[in-house]
Amino acid sequence: MPAKCFVDTNIWLYSLTRDPSVAGDTRHDVAFAFLRALERPVINSQVMREACSNLLNKSKFMEERIQRLIRAWYQDCEIHPSNADQHLLASELRERYAFSYWG
Repeated sequence: MPAKCFVDTNIWLYSLTRDPSVAGDTRHDVAFAFLRALERPVINSQVMREACSNLLNKSKFMEERIQRLIRAWYQDCEIHPSNADQHLLASELRERYAFSYWG
């Protein structure tokens, strides 16, 4: 595994939930194993906001569980702060390549 690995929202969502309506779905197991193999995943506040919003609204997590998750992220992950350079680079990439990025 690389020394640093940024983990996006969907990986967290797959690792934290399982869709019982999809037979043979291995996304949860694969995402969970991937995260367990990382020494200290890198995330940012956008990932945290997106994941918490989805877990609250779609997966019906309770606030207590969300709070435990947030504490775990701050304990076990490297939190990459957002800054002006990051947002300006995203804007330039959207303009130049028509990327869809809002981080």
